[in-house]
Amino acid sequence: MQNGFGGRNHFFIPNLISTFEKTYCMAEKVIKVKDNYRTNPESHIPGGSVVETFNDKEIRLVYDKIKNPGAYIRRITKDPSIIKVYVDGELKFDRNGEQ
Repeated sequence: MQNGFGGRNHFFIPNLISTFEKTYCMAEKVIKVKDNYRTNPESHIPGGSVVETFNDKEIRLVYDKIKNPGAYIRRITKDPSIIKVYVDGELKFDRNGEQ
């Protein structure tokens, strides 16, 4: 199933989320997305930024090795469930405008 961004729709398929490495932290679920779920070949090359997305279901997806965070943010924020995006710990997108 495609997500409109050229990759698997891992934001909406609960059984795929169960295959990610999981860490639980207080009230939110933190999921570090493994390389085998990454569709851009550059995401397998060391270096780049860490992008964290927060959705309306209190799930934080963490992507490392992002080479073009601006392009990634433009694509991922087309998903209405994404409410915040951080790049290397700095808030870059807030759907509610609290920047």
